[in-house]
Amino acid sequence: MSVKLSKYSQPLLRLSLLLLAFGCDSMNTTTFYVTQASSKGEASATVPSQYREAVEQIMVSVAAEAGFEEKPPRWPVPQMIRNFEGPAGGPSDLNLVAQVADDAIVVSLTEFRPGIGETGLYRKTKDLLLSRLKQRFGDQVTICKPMKGDNAP
Repeated sequence: MSVKLSKYSQPLLRLSLLLLAFGCDSMNTTTFYVTQASSKGEASATVPSQYREAVEQIMVSVAAEAGFEEKPPRWPVPQMIRNFEGPAGGPSDLNLVAQVADDAIVVSLTEFRPGIGETGLYRKTKDLLLSRLKQRFGDQVTICKPMKGDNAP
């Protein structure tokens, strides 16, 4: 007996086998940029120390509220402000780090987890960060959208 497969069956079968073999893990990343606006509306060449201190205070309060612990980074982070990791034994691997990069402060929240989507703790931490950064810095906070492939805008 011979089974005739449609032209879509073979690629779908391969994809199913890959997912079965490797599982579905996801990585979620949200990156916030805090910049200083000059009087002319242009970005400053340096980040003032009060901006660095304010971001550090926000990170410490959000990390405490979300149950994160301060840890040394797993890899070198140039001009790092602070590094926190999510609760040990949680459903995912969470990392919160801030650093000075040229004329901005970059705050990154990253989650690697088995399964698809974001955990509740990731969403809570992301929302707390956005709320507190916007409250303190207003329009000087932008969120970088993750790139989707090579043709991302």
